[in-house]
Amino acid sequence: MQIPTITKAMQQYNPDIIHFSGHGDGVEGIIVEDINGDIVRFPTFGLNRLFKRFKEKVKCVVLNACYSKEQAEVIS
Repeated sequence: MQIPTITKAMQQYNPDIIHFSGHGDGVEGIIVEDINGDIVRFPTFGLNRLFKRFKEKVKCVVLNACYSKEQAEVIS
């Protein structure tokens, strides 16, 4: 599943710029691929929790997905 993979990558690389490329799913989240190439939803509440953990380090997030206004709001 993609969520632990994204979290693990953020812990490992400690990035200050993050770019998500996928499809927006409105209030539900964004659609991304997992390590097997399967489509999974990264839920909005998960993005909120993730970025609260990394709020001191992350300086810029690019959401390259339609219908991602809700995610932009929780990340900011």
